[in-house]
Amino acid sequence: MGDIVEPVGYRPIGTIFNTAAGTADATDSEIQPAATADGSSELPFPGLGPLVDRLGGDLEEITTGENLLFLGAAAGAAAAIRGGVDADVRRATSGHPERLGEFGRAVGYLGNVEVQVPLLLASTWIAQQDGDPVSLSMHRSLVDAYTLAGLGTLLVKGVTNTSRPSDDWNGGQYGFPSFHAASSFTIAAVIDEHLGPQAGLPAMGLAGLISYSRIDRRDHDLSDVLFGAAMGYLVGRSVARWHLHGDGNVRLLPWNEAALDQANAADITGIRWSIDY
Repeated sequence: MGDIVEPVGYRPIGTIFNTAAGTADATDSEIQPAATADGSSELPFPGLGPLVDRLGGDLEEITTGENLLFLGAAAGAAAAIRGGVDADVRRATSGHPERLGEFGRAVGYLGNVEVQVPLLLASTWIAQQDGDPVSLSMHRSLVDAYTLAGLGTLLVKGVTNTSRPSDDWNGGQYGFPSFHAASSFTIAAVIDEHLGPQAGLPAMGLAGLISYSRIDRRDHDLSDVLFGAAMGYLVGRSVARWHLHGDGNVRLLPWNEAALDQANAADITGIRWSIDY
């Protein structure tokens, strides 16, 4: 007898073909969030001691071999375009700086830490007052992921200390990776994991605009932004997955499966690119 395939094991993000008529995948809104992996009912605003303990647990669970391989691949891609491609982008932006104009400035402002942190704290406080468990779960992930991504970004900046296209920020130093890209994609990944693509895709789009604004304003190189975005996505997705499902691995893989919806006795065949979570 074949193994049972759990339908919640995959989040399909694109279907090439599907032979099942009249069937549909469960949406994120239909999947109730699980309890935190340690069974804790702790609120998003813990004391300093509990927060440090929680972050330690998060870090331990998301620094898996698969996730480190994902991050290493992103670092390799960033290293590959440093110099040649980055130099081309610098020349292009030097000749046509700030193509987005005031819109780019406004969007980039949303990635500033002095904007994101107060908004995150205010949103978390509102969630605690409301008491909705779905919102509390998401904000717990947001607080932890944002903290880890921020600390990780600062650590890498201090170790690499790369130059920026201009001297307007930090005297042209500490460019790699982009904090704006890392923090924005961290938030977007958590939102997407908890609320699904209806909220996640717009959040990802905004994170992409914030990231592009750093290149447009010549604050960062392309490699800074790409690695920052990958790092933020990995941390946000992994922390949210760990809190929701007790598994912090992020996997991107092709998928071909039959008899997926065994609970409803419906055979589904197709080829999909999926995020296994």
